[in-house]
Amino acid sequence: LTGSKILARVGQISVAFPHYAEQERLKKEKEEGKCFNVFSALNMCSDEVRLHSRLLATLLNPKANHSLGNEFLKLFLIALGLPEDYITYCKEQIVERTIGEVTETTGGRIDIILEDGKHAVIIENKIYAGDQPNQLLRYHNYGVKTFGENNFKLVYLTLYGCKASSDSLGGENFEFIKLSYAQDVLKLLKKLMKSKPKKPVHRTIKDYITIIKQLTHQDMDTK
Repeated sequence: LTGSKILARVGQISVAFPHYAEQERLKKEKEEGKCFNVFSALNMCSDEVRLHSRLLATLLNPKANHSLGNEFLKLFLIALGLPEDYITYCKEQIVERTIGEVTETTGGRIDIILEDGKHAVIIENKIYAGDQPNQLLRYHNYGVKTFGENNFKLVYLTLYGCKASSDSLGGENFEFIKLSYAQDVLKLLKKLMKSKPKKPVHRTIKDYITIIKQLTHQDMDTK
């Protein structure tokens, strides 16, 4: 067979056997180094604190050195149904803020908190960990006491936007916002990828999008 006929025959095989075509694509990407992902290499894909909470908090913090300013923070606030200037900057400590000894109604450690002295967004971040007793209730009470009942939002972030358990709510009825990695966070990150000019952080965001797709079974390679 001539070279052109061989290529044509390979094309025919790819059309007839899409699985073969997919294997060839993956093989080529691996050879070119396109499959390398720093988070996979560091075995951090499901690490709730060291990867997900810290990376999201960094992207949300206008003061961080990603040079995106408050772009992601604005997108996030709008996704919560809030004005884009609801929070204008972020006070420290954003990740893993301890709010006192755990009791039935107070204390604990907040995964992510965005606050500027006037308003706050308190985020409980769940990858695979289960709810703790009265967890959301304790964070809600902290928000009311620290910022006032109408000056904060409580967010429950999970892989698929699951409902919080009655155990976490402590039998109380209060407002909180459900968010998912599978749809909400992924959508925001994809919007962020469109921002220009392209910067080094966009490569990190691209890798992180891949991890979220893998965790939520939306990645073609995983399938």
